[in-house]
Amino acid sequence: MAVELKEKDIFQSIFESSVEGILVVDANDVLISANPAVGHMFGYDPGELINQKLEILIPDKLRENHVKNREKSTKNPIPRPMGRNLDLLGLKKNGSKFPVKVSLSPTIIKGNSITIAFISDASKLVSRARIKVKRCKRQSPFGSYP
Repeated sequence: MAVELKEKDIFQSIFESSVEGILVVDANDVLISANPAVGHMFGYDPGELINQKLEILIPDKLRENHVKNREKSTKNPIPRPMGRNLDLLGLKKNGSKFPVKVSLSPTIIKGNSITIAFISDASKLVSRARIKVKRCKRQSPFGSYP
């Protein structure tokens, strides 16, 4: 017997069970939805981020640049990975920073512009890259590079 699944239930389940953080942000950078992975990643309790400005998750030194980039992307809203050739950092509730990978998907729902952000903790990727660089420096016949 086939189980009938409603599309809404499927998407809700994907949102809730995803290991990737999913944020939904309105045109004013206010968080209107966040899945459990975001809370876990950034150290917030469920629902604690709702109605907060997105900047709560961005380190101080990167906020001004974020606002400028957001203004540019609102003029040309296309789905895209964020931060090519940049080291993006997230800001946890406890004040610690960690590397993140972010993809943005702007859309319009019932006349409202929103952006869906998919966020991954990139700590392990950065750690592996640093290990490879150290290994290359040790194995180089020319010694280490500055």
